[in-house]
Amino acid sequence: MADHDRPDSRDPVELHDRLEAPDPDLRPVLRALDPSTDAARWDGLALDVARRGLAARLRARTVSGQLQAWGRPLLAAAAAVAALTWTGALLAPVDTRATLEPAAALSTWAADDNLPPAATILGALGGTADVAR
Repeated sequence: MADHDRPDSRDPVELHDRLEAPDPDLRPVLRALDPSTDAARWDGLALDVARRGLAARLRARTVSGQLQAWGRPLLAAAAAVAALTWTGALLAPVDTRATLEPAAALSTWAADDNLPPAATILGALGGTADVAR
């Protein structure tokens, strides 16, 4: 007996042919699952879904219901704005000395053992160079 004559043959072409032309008696009957076979029931289901949707739309929402409904979209929008802001801040060239607060600037100078001119120190503290003279 040849290898292709056996009923448990693993020949891909034979398996494909058997799958392409199944025995009509072995096909599953899906007609019982089709809801449109009973037209009156199908129409009733469709009307019920539409009625419930319209009732939910017309129902007045409370303040807490509105906050709950808008909470997730607003959170997503806030996250997007924050991401854009941080991206812009990270990509923009910034002079760190100009943006330091006075206490941070003085601490940096002290940590580096750096003594800038008096006018620079007074400028960082909000004074003018006229006072230093």
